Amino acid sequence: MLELTDVLRGGRQCDEDGVEIIMSREACHVAADEIERLRTENKRPKELTLTVAEIYDLACAAGFTINQGKMFMPDADEMETEITIIDCPAGGVLDDDGKATHYEHVAYLTEYPEEGTFPLGGELAHNG
Repeated sequence: MLELTDVLRGGRQCDEDGVEIIMSREACHVAADEIERLRTENKRPKELTLTVAEIYDLACAAGFTINQGKMFMPDADEMETEITIIDCPAGGVLDDDGKATHYEHVAYLTEYPEEGTFPLGGELAHNG
């Protein structure tokens, strides 16, 4: 089966009734390039960066009751710490023994990604 981008670059197009139509080669290539760009863009891992304060707001919106006593809450600087959430890498997350485990998403401290990731949610079965 031909890819749409191959058909566009082939130079011969038909309308929905099967009647051949004439389109400029440039228009076809521009359309094919745009389709490929969008496909590539959609394959990039999704990423979301939130501050601890935003995560706190989200937890409250989800119904958590959080003790707001001074000894239980991060200080003002810590509330601005950023945490990035991404799709779990294809290779999973390696535990201390080097065993890969897989999750839908993982998080890490944006400023210190080398410190490792925090799995989010339950472990997924992986057939890879």
